[in-house]
Amino acid sequence: MSVVLSNEEVGPCRRALKIEVPLPAVEAESQRVLGVIAKSAQLPGFRKGKVPQALVAKRFKDEVEGELLDRLVPRYWEQAQDEAGIVPLLPPDIADVHLHAGEPLTFVATVDVKPEIELRNLEDFELPALDSQVTTAEVDEAIDQARRQHGSWHTVDREAARGDRVRVTLVDASVVPATQEASEEEESTGEAESEAAPTTEPQTAEIEVGDPAVWEELSLAVTGLAAGREAKFTRRRGEGEEAVEQKFELKIEEVKEIAMPPLDDEFAQELGEFADVAALRATVEEQLSAAKRKESGRRRESALLRQLAERHPFPVPGGVVDHEVRHMLEDYAMNLARRGVDPEKAELDWQKMADDARPQAENQVRIRLLLDTIADERAITISEDQFESTIASLARMQGSSAPVVRRSLDEAGKLNGLRAQLRREAVVRQLLGEEPSAQTAEGPSEPEDDEDSA
Repeated sequence: MSVVLSNEEVGPCRRALKIEVPLPAVEAESQRVLGVIAKSAQLPGFRKGKVPQALVAKRFKDEVEGELLDRLVPRYWEQAQDEAGIVPLLPPDIADVHLHAGEPLTFVATVDVKPEIELRNLEDFELPALDSQVTTAEVDEAIDQARRQHGSWHTVDREAARGDRVRVTLVDASVVPATQEASEEEESTGEAESEAAPTTEPQTAEIEVGDPAVWEELSLAVTGLAAGREAKFTRRRGEGEEAVEQKFELKIEEVKEIAMPPLDDEFAQELGEFADVAALRATVEEQLSAAKRKESGRRRESALLRQLAERHPFPVPGGVVDHEVRHMLEDYAMNLARRGVDPEKAELDWQKMADDARPQAENQVRIRLLLDTIADERAITISEDQFESTIASLARMQGSSAPVVRRSLDEAGKLNGLRAQLRREAVVRQLLGEEPSAQTAEGPSEPEDDEDSA
């Protein structure tokens, strides 16, 4: 017997199903619910569990109807989606519930569904080459960085140069508008001026000249100056009409240079279990090569997914995109909280952040749907051995046990999401011409929620 009264398209990738639960099913389930509630019902003049069902139905009407809907709506929604042949991507929105004595139960379930995706060219991607070649200069630079970390700094009487450490006093000397209006005479002669005043107190900082974390303008300003010398520089913040220029005055307090330990076997042994410099160089080269290979792999995957999306334009379900945006903002709020910032008190324009995040969220949803479609087309599956291996890897990363991690994922509703995620990663490996695997070389990433797995 059909339970779907109507099936309408109400938007791109969105359908509304009017569903009917037959009267006999409603009455039978209603009796079961009444029996359960009657067992614990207490009313004046009746012993616990001895209240007549007719009185229970009257006095506990809201509780009975609520429990009845909780039982029937999910059950008949599942039957309706199978009958309609749709693939829902999120739980449905339930509305227009009609529940009256002596009548069938009807309700409308509106849901985002998987769009029709016509797979096109899945070959001939323009991908950057895998790169793992390391030069002698790169090895030398990495070892020099290690030597710098073990070096000692001492004051020198000379001009600062790149790589030196400089203690500098900074004053923000930006020009701020005058607090008083210009006089009529000043206005007429065009001689009105602004009052120059420091906006902050002098600050002393120690910087390493040329360090990427240091303003380039500051590094350039101190280069060539010895202790006691002063200088000025300007820094521009922002772009376009919102750009702001800050003017600074500085004074060099001290210049230091580093004395690095000699590169010999003794230094190699101090760094770790290296017999000599040759062993150190071999290990550094291997680590740099692995890092290059990983980074080039990321670039290849990024290029693949970008071209895959460009070749397959299709409408993306708006509700799923909204859900993805909420996830992104929730993750950002959690990161703020971990850094000790209260997201509710932070002066953030959450709506603007949501609007800015939407294109990225839409692209992520598009990629997931594409990879799932390819996995279906090619019958790609994740074996139980692969799945259990991934859970074991997650357990090792978390310093836990596989049963504990599995239980935690299950309770968080992420087991199905993990399976879907591994399946998509296997598709990517296959499209890249690599052996499909249950996890990337970096190990399994954070599992997704089950409702994101479609």
